[in-house]
Amino acid sequence: MKELDVRTSKYIQRVGAPWMGGWRHVANYGLYFYAVVVSGVLLFINGKSRVLFMLLPVLVAVILTAILQATFKRPRPKETKTSYKPFVPTYSFPSMHAAVSFAFASSLSVAFLDSWLVHPILYAAVFFFVAICVAISRVIVGVHYAFDTLAGAVLGVVVSIVLLGT
Repeated sequence: MKELDVRTSKYIQRVGAPWMGGWRHVANYGLYFYAVVVSGVLLFINGKSRVLFMLLPVLVAVILTAILQATFKRPRPKETKTSYKPFVPTYSFPSMHAAVSFAFASSLSVAFLDSWLVHPILYAAVFFFVAICVAISRVIVGVHYAFDTLAGAVLGVVVSIVLLGT
């Protein structure tokens, strides 16, 4: 399994290499997209407590990811293509960025699909597109293996489904 994960990760890195500069920005700053969206939603929606409830899956995803990383202690890939240095040494499995991105995408999609907005499915598609880009970027810059980001994505979605009941 590990060999397949390493081969898959190296393939993703080769495919993304021509656009490394852009992927580094996505890897480092992709989560800020969701912060901007949530801030905007908080400004324009009356039920602010509902919006804050929608952020609960993100918090739970962070906590569960930290517990799983401490449990599995999978080291990060040795070959990295970024200057990423965490403040606190962390492990690779599962990817925190992927878990948080997909928890945000799932929660915001539920909120937008249940809103007065026209074509809310387009917003949901954008949220998941950004989440996919964040997850892939973490593999391309070499701070996660492909399976780490897949596990983080599944964790973020499952936590959102369980907590939001959709």
